[in-house]
Amino acid sequence: ETFQGIVSSTQEFRQAQANKQLISRSTGDGMALAFFASHEAPVQCAVEISRALKAYPEIGVRMGVFSGPVVLRKDIIQLEDVTGDGINMAQRVMDFGDGGHILLSRHVADDLMSSAHWTRSLHDLGEVEVKHGVRVHIYNLYNEEVGNARLPEKIIKRRHGRLLRIGAAAALLSLLLLAAMGLYLWSKRSTPPINSVAILPFVNNDGDPAAQSLCEGLSEDVINILGNLSYLKVTDRNSVAVFKRPEEQADLQKISDRLNVRAVLTGRFNQHGDKIALKLELVDVQDKRHLWGQNYEWTHSDIPGIPSEIATQVSKNLRLKLTGEEEGRLAKRYTDSAAAVDLYYKGRQFLNSRKDETELNHGVDYFNRALEEDANYAPAYAGLADAYGLLGFYGKRKPLDTGEQSKSYALKALERDDQLAEAHAALARNKAFYDWDWAGAEQEFKLAITLKPSYASAHHLYGEFLASQGRFKEAIAEMQESIRLDPLSVVNQADLGGEALFYARQYNEAIQQLQKTISQDANKSWYPHYLLGWAYAQTGQLPEAIAELETARGTGTDIHPPAIAMLGYTYALAGRRDEARKVIEELNRLSTQRYIAPYYLATIYAGLDEREKAVEQLKRTRADRFIGVVWLKVNPRFDHLRQEAGFVELMSEMKFPAN
Repeated sequence: ETFQGIVSSTQEFRQAQANKQLISRSTGDGMALAFFASHEAPVQCAVEISRALKAYPEIGVRMGVFSGPVVLRKDIIQLEDVTGDGINMAQRVMDFGDGGHILLSRHVADDLMSSAHWTRSLHDLGEVEVKHGVRVHIYNLYNEEVGNARLPEKIIKRRHGRLLRIGAAAALLSLLLLAAMGLYLWSKRSTPPINSVAILPFVNNDGDPAAQSLCEGLSEDVINILGNLSYLKVTDRNSVAVFKRPEEQADLQKISDRLNVRAVLTGRFNQHGDKIALKLELVDVQDKRHLWGQNYEWTHSDIPGIPSEIATQVSKNLRLKLTGEEEGRLAKRYTDSAAAVDLYYKGRQFLNSRKDETELNHGVDYFNRALEEDANYAPAYAGLADAYGLLGFYGKRKPLDTGEQSKSYALKALERDDQLAEAHAALARNKAFYDWDWAGAEQEFKLAITLKPSYASAHHLYGEFLASQGRFKEAIAEMQESIRLDPLSVVNQADLGGEALFYARQYNEAIQQLQKTISQDANKSWYPHYLLGWAYAQTGQLPEAIAELETARGTGTDIHPPAIAMLGYTYALAGRRDEARKVIEELNRLSTQRYIAPYYLATIYAGLDEREKAVEQLKRTRADRFIGVVWLKVNPRFDHLRQEAGFVELMSEMKFPAN
């Protein structure tokens, strides 16, 4: 009763109890206190108790403070009680103490380190092994007023081994008798689950190029799996890929700031023959806390289940509350074939590079080889759908030649898994930019985003679709969401300015966004210069437009027909008609070597005000199913053609929905 009176009279106890932030219960040999207030509350309470016990030398008390999860429940008489790992670990921390000790777990100590008030009282005792082989890092809190400065007897015993066992055992018996009124304290913070994370590319410690696709593929798959969870922001692989090398991962605070995430997962990958080792660390960068770590050892045959295992552990340690459906998505395994997964990862590696048509064709080859290993491997079909879609967008092939293939593979993926977001996004892209099935496209975009809320590419494509329909407020919101999820993507940043804002005819805002994008683009890519040239041309800043487009057009074999065509259009607006016609001739020569969309010629003819030729090329664009035709409704460069009979007919055929 005296001891309980001391505890209940402390200021921290009374304040937490008054605010309904405390649950206390008797443990038979003492008390358990669960604080739901600040992380300092249980430590401050322990200090107050230790100070008060100076007046009661006959009462020996040891205290353990731990931060961890508990389960709230009602006991048989409907009083609130707590159970769970947090309580168990608090008791194990306390068990290492003697009378007067205040022992803290490392997580609790780390939380206090930012304050000089606590730092001078914290003394590192290192790691100790508790029940079931679990290792816990503990600190001893003491100063001239409170606590016990002596090293705990159990730690002395373990450090010095058999030589001290008899004496130590006797000492512990007497101390355990003194601990008849033992106390352990536990703290649970009131902070919500961590709702943002970046999965950095796993570092290939061996540097073996042959293992790189597996190393990168595993981390990308973890991103994809976690991206399916609601209320968790998972940074897209495009942005985390910036931090691929070990030296780029050294400053987690900088990474957290650039990606605007709270938690970061890092991994160190080694492969020796059939053996795979992966060391993982999950850190709460905001609170500077180590959330979870694990050293895994697998064999090559384990590959299909590795990403799911990692994603499950990450979600648990971020304290996420999952629905049954989300738990099912975490556990989803698409194949048992390690060979299929390995080949799929190689295909994704080529697809992610997007350097040229050759790279995309290599991706197609690896996806097909993955399907030879497992004909029902849905992600490989989705990979083929993406690859053929990109070949039509960025390669040298007509969309007419690639669109049907892309659509077919998306449908095959969905036949095998109708919950695969990547396949729904690929199908949405085809319905929007190839079939012009506006309602069907929107349905598929929404479904892809519902299934995978952190799918930056789906938000970006949906934003493009909405802009093409003239729904600019929604388009801007989707583009901004794609940037939130993929903040270092130059394409996402550029398209917010060059598509959503430009087609909304917010030209000044578009120019500002594109200038910002260029200033932040370390790789100096051509694309934002190309879009900035659009915006300058539309506002009559023709010298500035020409300068940007000459930068964007490229040289030698690395040329960009969209920028070349836009340069011809701008020459025409500037009255440099002969130069505009030379650009037409250049594009016609290129068309003998690769696919050149008629849309590019239509743009130049529109600039020259040769309306019949412009409309003729736009009709050819429609026949080729080139993506440019979906922008006819909103493209200001064709405003002066809108009364032309051929253009009116073309718009009717496109069946754009009315706004």
